Amino acid sequence: LSFADSDKATFGDALDLQIYHDGSDSFIDEAGTGALAIRSNSINLQKYTGETMAVFTADGASELYYNNAKKLYTNSAGVDIVGTLSLTGGITLADNQIAFFGTGTDGRIKFDGTDTLEITASNGTGDHIKLKSNNISLQQANGNNYLTSSAGSATTLYFANAAKIATTSTGINVTGSVTASTSMRVSDGEA
Repeated sequence: LSFADSDKATFGDALDLQIYHDGSDSFIDEAGTGALAIRSNSINLQKYTGETMAVFTADGASELYYNNAKKLYTNSAGVDIVGTLSLTGGITLADNQIAFFGTGTDGRIKFDGTDTLEITASNGTGDHIKLKSNNISLQQANGNNYLTSSAGSATTLYFANAAKIATTSTGINVTGSVTASTSMRVSDGEA
């Protein structure tokens, strides 16, 4: 069978399935109200030269490719990504779900849905958690400060949003009184 440009091979009483070429592009249209089902135990989508674009295997992986290289594929545990994942939105996890980081999933972040955000390093052994920035602040939900720190400047501890202890180039400044439970030693720098 030979069809001229825009001539359609049609199937069904209402001509719902249409296959045609318009002179530039080729189309398979489901023009009715139903779905277009492509059924096979293995489906390979390829460039005309044979390079793989996508592979779908029954009871197995669905694979997506970029320039003939596999980049995203499903498995029994979820999805694997080869390369970098870039998002225009955020990542949303349900309550008590854990975001894992590192080859051995040593870094973890979890929110319990109520009031606790848990950041764990090295599977709970607490080796190191580092926050790196020129300016760091820990605040209450209402914006009141617990701690502020600026590169090359003071680190300040607060009580009820009022600064109480601040580091300086020569030591610390304390606002208010100092209470020691046992003893306190003040040195003038001499041995």
